[in-house]
Parts: sequence; C-alpha cells; structure tokens
Amino acid sequence: MKNKNILTEKDIARLVRIIRENNELDDLGDLDDLDDLDSDWSWFDQFSFGQKKSRRKKTQEELESLRYKNVRQGDILVIHPDDRSTDFLKPAYADLNATVLTQRDEFYNLAETMKRHNRIIMMGHGSPGGLFMPLVEGVEEDENGELFEYSDYSINHTYANILREKRTVCVWCNADRYVVPHDLHGFYTGMVISELCEADYCDVRGCNPKQLEQSSTTFTMGLKEAIKVDGPESVKIFKEIYHNPNNPIMVYNRQRLYFR
Repeated sequence: MKNKNILTEKDIARLVRIIRENNELDDLGDLDDLDDLDSDWSWFDQFSFGQKKSRRKKTQEELESLRYKNVRQGDILVIHPDDRSTDFLKPAYADLNATVLTQRDEFYNLAETMKRHNRIIMMGHGSPGGLFMPLVEGVEEDENGELFEYSDYSINHTYANILREKRTVCVWCNADRYVVPHDLHGFYTGMVISELCEADYCDVRGCNPKQLEQSSTTFTMGLKEAIKVDGPESVKIFKEIYHNPNNPIMVYNRQRLYFR
C-alpha cells in the first residue's frame, strides 16, 4: 500500500501550480528542476498559501457595537442552510409565519436570535454532532460579563442549553443522537435517506431515482403537515402521509420519525 504521507514529484508540481496561479512566484523562476526542491522546503515558507492569517482581537467597545447586529425575534425560527441537495424541504415551511434564515450573512449572532424565539425548526445535512452550517459568527457574553467572539460550523453542543429551553424540530441525518443526549424536546428524525448514496450506506438496496424523488416529495408533504402540530401526534400525521410499503427508502425513513 502506498504511504500517503510521502510527497511525490506530482504532488510538488501541483503545489507549484497552485502557487503560480496565486501570483506568488516572485523569485523561483519556473521551478523546472523539482529535484532541488525535494531536499529543501524552506522556499515554501515565504508563501501566504495555506497559512492562517491572524485576526486582531476586538476591543470590548467594538464587540458591544456588534452585540445585537442582525438579531431577529419572533415566535418560530426556521434554520435551513442554503443547499441545493435539500431544496426539496423548502415547501415544508413556506407557509409558516416564521423568521427564516438560509444565508450565511443571516446567521451572524445566531445564538442571540435563537434565544429570542419560542420554537426552533432546523433542517438540512448534519450528524450526531449537530446541524451542519456555513461559518456562523457572533458575539456573546461570558459568566464575568465580558464580551467575546464565537465561530462555529455547526449547531453543536454549545447551542444545547439554548435549545433545551425551546420547542424544537430537528430534521437531519442522525438528529436523534443529538436530540436525546442533550435532552431536547419536539419532533426529530433518525438517519434519513435523501440521496441514493445514503441508501447504499444504510444497506437499503435496489433503490432507483424515481423512488428517491417520491420519497423526497412525500417527505416534505408529511413534514409540512407535521410541524403545524407541536405535539406527539405530529409523528402520526407525518406517517399517514409518508407511506408506501413498496418504496424501500420510505419504509426505512418512516421507521425513524420521533417526538419527545
């Protein structure tokens, strides 16, 4: 088996090409003799490519000015990160009187916006660790009253204390393994197949695009009606709509709808 930690001449050439495309080949000529590079990598240290740029720490006054930037309030909050592969879910909340956040710039100070809503509906791609998000940034206050900046790429365990006080809807793959350990309450799913590759992963064989399309369309119809009811009967309503014993994807997903 090839050792993946060894850089080959092809790897080095690829790095050189990337650096050239970033206009950072000031003193290296064409770098045709790659043998000279293999023994001395000090030449690579001069480039900004791949280096993390430090960010100046903001003062408390500057953070105060950002404390409530973009903060929204209301009864229902929908969080659905923009993603073509989950666009089929949009009709589920289209008719709700809700604050709807889908774009990265709308997520600034998301934690504060979450605090200011009573019911939080979250959907998209995720894992047991939470709902996947674009970069989420904001300003919060610590236990000493000091303001600090935060950034996340998911609605993870750090949001659990907020969500625990809310009524929630959690629709993403393995959301049950986030909801139950963090003692959240509301409608939620387990592993949900929304792509054919996920069907293979879940050992649901013999599926075709037509079955996937039927599952996605009917899933959204069921979710739309289910989230109108904030209670255990939401699962029953969902299952009555989302039902086809001849569609293996729907059979699998239907067994993984919950309320607590």
